[in-house]
Amino acid sequence: MTREVWTEVERALQNDERPPIWLELFFDVEEHLPLGDLRRATVDVASACEIFMNEKVLNALPQRVTKSVRKHLQVKNIDTLCNMFEEVLTSSGATQFAYCARR
Repeated sequence: MTREVWTEVERALQNDERPPIWLELFFDVEEHLPLGDLRRATVDVASACEIFMNEKVLNALPQRVTKSVRKHLQVKNIDTLCNMFEEVLTSSGATQFAYCARR
């Protein structure tokens, strides 16, 4: 871990912030995989990926997108979101998730 990562962790702890749910699920994968609990690890990593991608797409939408459209997108299948907003997921979102996955 770099000094920058530890600084960010310290800041989050001081502000009583919780990590995003997708990151908590990812850490659950790291816990259950070595124990041989492949079913749990598979469900957790699938959930983490879906939540991560959904959040990335929704957060990247322009401000002018109406509340009703945002609500509609939240209930759409993640495959549809990925196909519709591929450029969002191939830039910073993919990089951020790949960083966590390499840990």
